[in-house]
Amino acid sequence: MTRTMIAAFSLLLAAAGAGCTIYPAEPTSPTYTKDVQPILAAHCTRCHGGDGTLTNEVGGTRAGAIDCYLDQLADRGDCTTLVDGGQPSFSQCMPGAKYCATAPLAPGVTTTLFDFYVFQAADSPTPMPPPPAAPLNDWELNTLKRWAANGAPP
Repeated sequence: MTRTMIAAFSLLLAAAGAGCTIYPAEPTSPTYTKDVQPILAAHCTRCHGGDGTLTNEVGGTRAGAIDCYLDQLADRGDCTTLVDGGQPSFSQCMPGAKYCATAPLAPGVTTTLFDFYVFQAADSPTPMPPPPAAPLNDWELNTLKRWAANGAPP
């Protein structure tokens, strides 16, 4: 090959790769620490639990909302006292990522908060993260789904 051909081929490869993002293989047994926490930190904890706080940048009311503190795996506070049809007292409980990924929204229901908000289509009425933030990509969603389906291990 001549130098011109090598240069042209190199330029073509660089241009083709410029728009591509390469992800590692999806983990078969994702854990919170290794796989999930980085996704949540990148997309969620600014509003859901960064430094133990919550914000309401989306607008609307927080009254009656179940807030997820996604910067932590485990719950903090008293999450054993149940009220409101079998739910923890969210004024005393700070539910962690495991709760929000695996606990049903209500007794007798299989839908979790992650199912309702995170795993919805980006054009649903309640997408997380909300626009103008970019939606999670397929690798991130599949990792979170597999983690939740496996019981949200640490």
